[in-house]
Amino acid sequence: MIYGLKVLLREPFYYLTKPSGRNFIKLCVRFGTINRFEKRTFKLFGNSFTFVDSWSFLWQYYDIFFRKSYFFSTQTQRPVIIDCGGNVGASVLFFKQIYPKALVKCFEADPFVYDVLKENTKHLEDVEIVNQAVWSHNKGIKMRFDHADSAHVADDGETISSVRLADELSRHERIDLLKMDVEGAEFEVLKDCKNALQNVNALFVEVHTFENQPQQFSELLKIVEEAGFRYYLEQAAEQKEPLKGDWKVSSAGMDVQLNLFCIRV
Repeated sequence: MIYGLKVLLREPFYYLTKPSGRNFIKLCVRFGTINRFEKRTFKLFGNSFTFVDSWSFLWQYYDIFFRKSYFFSTQTQRPVIIDCGGNVGASVLFFKQIYPKALVKCFEADPFVYDVLKENTKHLEDVEIVNQAVWSHNKGIKMRFDHADSAHVADDGETISSVRLADELSRHERIDLLKMDVEGAEFEVLKDCKNALQNVNALFVEVHTFENQPQQFSELLKIVEEAGFRYYLEQAAEQKEPLKGDWKVSSAGMDVQLNLFCIRV
């Protein structure tokens, strides 16, 4: 009986005893019923903040500020952070909260979302916002946009500017965190970066696979292993009863989403 109550009440207790959990509940009450893809502006941490899609923002707040999925340890007060896929800037706000003197370079491919990201982070120092897609070359790439959180490479997409991430990494003597949430581009990008990860101290990758396309998990894990990382995997999007095979597919066509955390020990 006591064990059952502990299991049943664990999540509500966890939410209610943490300020970030209570704030998440308030945000859900305030914005949880509005339609997707509606732009809203409100006060977040004392500053004006705009999101472009309620569902994706609430998930980001839960994952970034409540779960602290991007928290990392470093010995310096001025860490260098490369943020690939900054969306509307929740990750940048979090990084500047935990390390106010951090140097953050943030890439966002979607021009519409980029404008919001730029506005949301304009009050922060030592933050550079770049409207380019990270890729394996700098010749441009075709992408499809939903102007929310699912911009991804697509042959029938719009051609936009790209930057070779491997070149960006090589410009730094030390990168304290490389964060990647690039909606499926991580496989191509990290294959090109496999010889440029030696100066990266911590790596986060949200891994995505698309329905009816080959999965390349083994190749990705081989890259991080050979780069000297120890890694931890967790699900980012749950598949209920996955052995049944009727997997839920996102609006962008993704059937698997995992979080990959890589550290040096």
